Amino acid sequence: MSKRIASIIVIMLSLAVFVLLLQGCDPDPVEGVRSIELEGGALKEVYRVDEEIDYDNAYLLVTYTGGRVSRVKLTPNMVSGFSTDVPVHSATLTINFAGYKLEWIYRVIGSSEAANSVRLKAEVSRERVLTISLSGTEDFPVLGVMFEVVMSGVAAEPDVDGGEIIKVREGVYYSVNHISDAAFRIVIWSKDGRTKFEAGELISFKLIKTGTENGVLTIQKAVVSDGEGDYTVPQSTLEIK
Repeated sequence: MSKRIASIIVIMLSLAVFVLLLQGCDPDPVEGVRSIELEGGALKEVYRVDEEIDYDNAYLLVTYTGGRVSRVKLTPNMVSGFSTDVPVHSATLTINFAGYKLEWIYRVIGSSEAANSVRLKAEVSRERVLTISLSGTEDFPVLGVMFEVVMSGVAAEPDVDGGEIIKVREGVYYSVNHISDAAFRIVIWSKDGRTKFEAGELISFKLIKTGTENGVLTIQKAVVSDGEGDYTVPQSTLEIK
């Protein structure tokens, strides 16, 4: 056998061994998912009313058909059926990944302040117009709302005769009562006593900045009525820059 032929054979054998080594190291290019499970501590068994999932510390452990296990970050679009609007003894959320589903049972705890899904939210525009909106009315017939607005670092002069009030939703009566220089109570109710409130803006009025530090505005002692009973709503706080 000539030296040239022997050299060619050695090169071919070396290439064959190299290819086999590569095949042994690389994952199967067509491997699929075999199973999914939650990493320990990814989700909680007990949440409080209005608490969200901490996705920063939530991961899936994904096992592939080749035996490889990968740590995959859980994202909101993978999760369905999660809600902390109201206390519940047992609820189930579903996680979807690569065609696989995983269920997680949790419960929601809270006080009587979250006996329904209704929430009040405050937002401030660049022009310092404060707007208070209502949400969660789909399954609760709201016919009246009462709440207190407590301010620090900002002031407002809402007046029942108009004043700094900019907008109030149609079809309602309302009243504004000053509790102190930094707090007032607003009551809004349906004119005909039958038309329930839809989700959306309730009332808007102008704010005045009174200091150099950020202001704080709190909606507290909120109550909604369905015409038969009054139900408390969790308070909310807004920082005003």
